[in-house]
Amino acid sequence: MKKVLVSFLSILFGFFICNIAFADSIGAGNLSADNNVSQVEAGTSIKIFDKMFTVAVIEDNVPLQSFPYNDGLTVLQYYDKGITLNVVGEYNGFYKVMLARDDFAWIDKSLVTKIEGYDNTPASIENFVYEELPNERVYKIKLNKKVPYVLTETIYYKTKQYKSFVKYSDGLDLIVYNVKNYPENKYEFHINNLGTKDFGYKIYYKNNNELVISVKNFPIINSQKPLEGIKVVIAKEDIKYPFKKCPCLTNVEDDVTSKILQNLKELLEKSGAEVLLSEDNNIADDTDIFISLHNELRPVALNAIDPVGVNVFYYCPQSSSLASKIEDSLSYQTGLKSRGVEEKNTKSIRNTAFPAVYIELSYLINSSEHFKMEQEDFPQTVAKAILKGIVRYINDK
Repeated sequence: MKKVLVSFLSILFGFFICNIAFADSIGAGNLSADNNVSQVEAGTSIKIFDKMFTVAVIEDNVPLQSFPYNDGLTVLQYYDKGITLNVVGEYNGFYKVMLARDDFAWIDKSLVTKIEGYDNTPASIENFVYEELPNERVYKIKLNKKVPYVLTETIYYKTKQYKSFVKYSDGLDLIVYNVKNYPENKYEFHINNLGTKDFGYKIYYKNNNELVISVKNFPIINSQKPLEGIKVVIAKEDIKYPFKKCPCLTNVEDDVTSKILQNLKELLEKSGAEVLLSEDNNIADDTDIFISLHNELRPVALNAIDPVGVNVFYYCPQSSSLASKIEDSLSYQTGLKSRGVEEKNTKSIRNTAFPAVYIELSYLINSSEHFKMEQEDFPQTVAKAILKGIVRYINDK
C-alpha cells in the first residue's frame, strides 16, 4: 500500500511540474526574453513567425489573455474595437502578441483582422487631463492613435482567522504600450485609492484616441444609515447545465431563491438603499453593488456527489472584500457550512464597473440543506445575513 501511495504521489508531482513548465513556456503577462523563446516553445507546438505583423480588434469587449485559453480568470484586459496588436506567433487558435520587449499576451485569432502596411511607430501622448467630480475621479490620456493597455488592481493579501489569504486592492496600475519617450515604450502610472477601498472603475477609449479611466469615489457614509443612497442590483444567477437537473426539485429552487431575493429587496430598501431586482445581466455602470444568488440544483448525473455549504464568488479583486464579508455573515447566521470565498469566471460578475459577487447558497440535493431551505424563516434569515455582510463591507473602508 505504501509503495502504491508513493508511486501515485510521484506521478502527481511529476504532472504538477510538467504543467508549471508548460505554463511558463506559453507565458503569462511577462515571458522570457526573445533569445530564450524559440528553445522553450519548440516543445509546446507554438509557432513563432519569422516576421511580426499587426492585427486590429474587430469588435468591442474582446479579451486579451495571459494564456491561450478561453478562461475568464486569465483575462488581462477587455479591448475596444480598433486596438492594434503586434503578432509574433500562434498556438491553439490564438495569436501570441508582443506588448513590449518582455511582455507577451494572447488573443483569439477569430476576433482580430490582419492590417497590411500599418504604420506601427510608437504613439505619442499629446496631453493628460485629471478631473475631480462629485462621485468619481477621471483620468484622460490623449494619444494620436489607439494602442494597447492593461489596467490592473494593485493587490495585497491579508489572512482571515482560520482561513487562507484574502485579496485586497490598493489602487490601480496602468500600463499603456507602444508609446514613445518612455522606457521600453511603456507609460506606467499608479492611481491611489485615496485611503479607502476601490468602489468600481472602468477604462475605455473615447473618440478613438482618448483613453479614459473612471474611478468611482467611495460614498460618504451616514453611520446611522450606511446604505442610504447606495444603488444595489440583485438577481438570480441563471446556471445553464448541459444535462438534466433533478426535476422534482426545480420548483423548490425557484421558490426559495425568489423568496430570498424579495426579502433582501425589502430589507435593503428599509435600510435606505435604492434596489433593482434584475432578470438579466445588463446592469448599468452607475450601480454601486451587484449581488447574484443561486441555490445549487445538482444535475441528475452528479447526484452521487453529496456537496454541502455556502460559497461566495468574485471575479475582480475589488470585489473580494465584499465577498468575504457576505460569506462570513451567511455562514454564521444560517449555520450552513462555509465553503469559502473564491475567484470564479462567471459572466454576471466579470468586467464590471462596480463590486459584484455571486452567492452559491446551498445544495438542494443535500438532505440536511434541503430541510433548512424549506423552513419558513429560511429566506428571511438568509436575506438578513446578506444585508449584514453588505453593511459590514460599506462600514469597513
